[in-house]
Amino acid sequence: MNILTNLISLLREEAPFFLHLTVEHLLISLSAIVVASLIGVLLGIFISEYRKYAAWLLGAVNVLYTIPSIALLGFFISITGVGNLTALIALILYALLPIIRSTYTGITHINPLIIEAAEAMGSTRWQLLYKIKLPLALPVLMSGIRNMVTMTIALAGIASFVGAGGIDRRPDIINNKERFGDWEIDTIVGAFNKGAIVTLTERTTKMLLMKYLPNGKEAKGLAKAVIDLLLPYKDFVHSITSDNGSEFASHKLISKKLGAVFYFAHPYSSWERGLNENTNGLIRQYIPKGTSFEGITDKYIKQIQYKINSRSRETLGFECPKNLFFKKAA
Repeated sequence: MNILTNLISLLREEAPFFLHLTVEHLLISLSAIVVASLIGVLLGIFISEYRKYAAWLLGAVNVLYTIPSIALLGFFISITGVGNLTALIALILYALLPIIRSTYTGITHINPLIIEAAEAMGSTRWQLLYKIKLPLALPVLMSGIRNMVTMTIALAGIASFVGAGGIDRRPDIINNKERFGDWEIDTIVGAFNKGAIVTLTERTTKMLLMKYLPNGKEAKGLAKAVIDLLLPYKDFVHSITSDNGSEFASHKLISKKLGAVFYFAHPYSSWERGLNENTNGLIRQYIPKGTSFEGITDKYIKQIQYKINSRSRETLGFECPKNLFFKKAA
């Protein structure tokens, strides 16, 4: 009974969050279903008319179908980045096989005597297709579509984990640094990939926040560290921009706790987070590349953070990030 009560309470308190996820899930699923149905039917018709290509196309789609969904999503993240486009491409590829196969099977299993009768009555190739073949193949085609819809909705739950906002959707108020409270995030890794430091930089004041990650770039540990760093300034956290690293896989948890929108830069485009990259360069003056993090303490990290935030910057009118940040936050 307590579990049910807690569940109802959670749904009430987080109703907008769950509603947003539901709408996002349905939109991704519907888009994939529509596009996959159109492409799949056209390809199914093509190989039913030119059957020498059927084995090749069905074989290729079958191979795609055997790739685990997580692996396929991970592959496309490296090409198209994190965002709904990646999720959509993966879902469409998975949805193609049932549609192509059912269209091909439905058309090729029509009684050839019916086709001969229609041809004898003078039907053109186009008339044969839309007046004879497609209507007769429709029951088999609809069976494939039903299977595809069920599968797509199920897979969209996994795909939605990469459905965060791409940087192309980031508004100009962030791009032009017109608003206080937009952050960039990155990580610095220790020698032999042991241990890491998460760094956050506010775009208008260049204020730096840092925290040591003893478990390295593990997603849940990083998310907890980011929440701990930014929660005291929650009212001044509107957005966070990161790269496409797997360490940011728990971005939705960060977004939920801080009420911030997450944006992801394009792959191999570090200049889209130029401030964070430059700030990491300042940190490397104290922690050079190749340094082991085994002896680094939270106190030392706080000292580095304080020194960098206390430096006057020409781009800030010779004010230091710390003073400017707290002036705007006051």
